[in-house]
Order: sequence, then structure tokens, then C-alpha cells
Amino acid sequence: MSIESFVLVLCVGSALLAFWLVVRFPEVGPDDLTWAMLHVGISSVLGQLTLPAIRLVAATDVPGARFVASFGIVLPVLTYMFLAAAWLIRALTGRLQGPRF
Repeated sequence: MSIESFVLVLCVGSALLAFWLVVRFPEVGPDDLTWAMLHVGISSVLGQLTLPAIRLVAATDVPGARFVASFGIVLPVLTYMFLAAAWLIRALTGRLQGPRF
């Protein structure tokens, strides 16, 4: 499998995991737009820290460092990024619908 195919599968898998979490646990996550934006900001910072974390794991002599980096760092960060985006969309749609009584 090429690296491009693996990254594509990893991204699609993390998006599906995030979608499953949003559907399975609808009560989890922010309903307020401010908190949803905060989660998007945090996920962006984590996304920026992903490459240094991968380099740190690669510099150690951990057996299976590629698997640790892929499934221990990249998959959770990507899943959180997609989850934060879904929470933001949910908060925006709730705001567009008007107040709930």
C-alpha cells in the first residue's frame, strides 16, 4: 500500500470514527458556539503539534514506531479534529434554528 493510500484510509477512518461518536453520543460535546470554536482551536493546535510528536517517536527506539505514530498520535488527533468540526456544525445549526424552549 502506498503512503498516499494509507493517509487517505486513515483520514476516512478517523472521519467515520468521529461521525460514529457524534451519532452514538449526541449528548456529548458543546452546544454553545463559543465552546465549539474553542474545541476547533484546540484541535488545530494539536494538528500543528502532530509532526513534532511523530518526529519524537521516530527518534526513539520504540519497536513499531510507525504504528505508534499512526495509530497512537495521528488517528486520535484527526478524529478529534473531525469531531470538533462536527460539534461546530451542530452548534451552528442549533443557533440557526433559534432558541430552544
